[in-house]
Amino acid sequence: MNPQTITLNWQIPDISIFDSLATDDDDFGRFKVKLELTSVTTDSVAYDTYMNVFSERNVEEFFDTEEIKNILILKPFALLNYSKKMKLTPFESGLYEMRLKVIDADQNKELQIFRGDSLFVYVPEQITDGDTVVQLDTKLNQAKLKKLKESFLKKPFYSLGRIIAIFPNVNYTEMLKRSKELSQIIVRNGLMLPFLQRYQGDQFLNIVFNYF
Repeated sequence: MNPQTITLNWQIPDISIFDSLATDDDDFGRFKVKLELTSVTTDSVAYDTYMNVFSERNVEEFFDTEEIKNILILKPFALLNYSKKMKLTPFESGLYEMRLKVIDADQNKELQIFRGDSLFVYVPEQITDGDTVVQLDTKLNQAKLKKLKESFLKKPFYSLGRIIAIFPNVNYTEMLKRSKELSQIIVRNGLMLPFLQRYQGDQFLNIVFNYF
């Protein structure tokens, strides 16, 4: 509920990618990560934010950590926690899907995102007829890769899951009427939700006692 940040950890299968980062305008601006919050009912984008995947700092840290880290700040929720001035609703409260995209600005296209490194296994250049195990692993690997590519063409983003957005001036009755799935999530996960805001905890208890 109301996440303030999303942390992404990337691993690099080929270190030569550093040689292709620069664009005409930005030394590290070729690859950008974008996060969208889309309504599960209308599929429309309510909020998005993006940043460069690579920066001078995280490239330097890579040689110690062997990973690239991005921290995306979701400003509407961060402002709720740190600013008393924010009392309006930036977008409608409710259930949203988090969609992750990586954009190659140089080629102006979205790239596929894989979770884990199971697809990037070492495949020998020459495979002998007698080595049936390697042949089988290679065929399975290629079949899995083909399936993921086909899935990506239908839905060119990576789903990180769903969140509940709740703002101070939300009409809880109307919000629950619009989404039956939202009420199910609240019941299933409600006791595990961190009450980062006092009003969130109070309103959640109010929902439980009045509707369930």
